[in-house]
Amino acid sequence: MQDNIFTREEILLLARCARVLMHCPDGDKQEAKRFLLLAAEAGDRDSQLHWGLWLARMDTSGKRNNLLPGTVNYKKAIAWLSRAGEQGSAQAWYAISRIYLKPEFSQRSLEDAYRYLVMAAEGGDCMAQQALGNWIWRTRKDDPSKDVQVVYWFRKAEAQGCVSAAPLLQKIASRATPATWALAAQRQLANQAFKVPQVLMARIALAARFGLSIPEALMIDPARADRCHCMVIDIRDSYARARRRLILVQTPEERRLLDDTILLLDRFDCSASGPEGNFRQRP
Repeated sequence: MQDNIFTREEILLLARCARVLMHCPDGDKQEAKRFLLLAAEAGDRDSQLHWGLWLARMDTSGKRNNLLPGTVNYKKAIAWLSRAGEQGSAQAWYAISRIYLKPEFSQRSLEDAYRYLVMAAEGGDCMAQQALGNWIWRTRKDDPSKDVQVVYWFRKAEAQGCVSAAPLLQKIASRATPATWALAAQRQLANQAFKVPQVLMARIALAARFGLSIPEALMIDPARADRCHCMVIDIRDSYARARRRLILVQTPEERRLLDDTILLLDRFDCSASGPEGNFRQRP
């Protein structure tokens, strides 16, 4: 069937009728199937997505949908879902990734599942973003620094309203909370008659906003710690008792403070032989 047989209005009408019949308990599923296929063949992206899901007998999350009649045909489902994905449907790419994970699919492939999952996550599907974060987290054994990627995808999912991403994110990264010692230090140093080194004040301000400990504040290299969406706090090379942790960078104010601190420290020699040498030895 040629795409130009129907006008755009007629295609949308076919798609709406198909959705009504699909979701209505008493709806004629065969008529819904006919309308859905017509709209999909006419090029409607959402109809191509739902027709692909129909052929796979599953919902958008990849779970089996027993309300749809007929037998499963994963190969045809992938073909239709691919057409929807090529028109910009991230949900379609996610659905394909779920198909490639199904044990009953003869062409089951973890590699293809991951590839389509990345495409769906990059396309903006929140379920895919959370699933990708979980996938990377499970495979972090050979590369512990993958937690930075995990935080990135969980934050993306959370920002789109995926409530289940928030507790997962909380297990990996902390949100910025003021450090009481740094707030007290700011007040005390503000009343000193002598001039406090600018670098020290900047480090204390960073600690006050992000909740850094004293060793972290004095030893951290903000430029190396910055990952845009979070900070990697890792001073173990200089301070054996420290632990590696991630702190989220969430607000424009936090972003601005971190950027300003990086620019300031870029003008100084931050090595042990530089003006901060004594500060770094204090902890």
